[in-house]
Amino acid sequence: MKVFLSALLMSALMFSVAGPVEARKAERMMSSEASTSTLQDTVKKIRDDDEGVVVLFTKAKGNYYLRRDVRDFDASREKLNASLSEKKPVSVIFESETLNIVDVK
Repeated sequence: MKVFLSALLMSALMFSVAGPVEARKAERMMSSEASTSTLQDTVKKIRDDDEGVVVLFTKAKGNYYLRRDVRDFDASREKLNASLSEKKPVSVIFESETLNIVDVK
């Protein structure tokens, strides 16, 4: 019984310190709030997907993703294609955690 009451008291304290609203807000991170990074590399491969384009670079590890709902998707796609065909580096801004491409320059 004492263990049960202790557990109940601890859970009540947790909700009073950080309520469920703050906990949920911390779990969801909007794209605009995500930390971004920049890389400059040459595109090695581009593959179409249902919701966008998967991009592989020659030096950078991982699958980067350009979603169709990104602002200026067509222009960004053209720049990535140019990097692939001309074998020239392109500058890409991406979300650090998800590798979603935000902008291509």
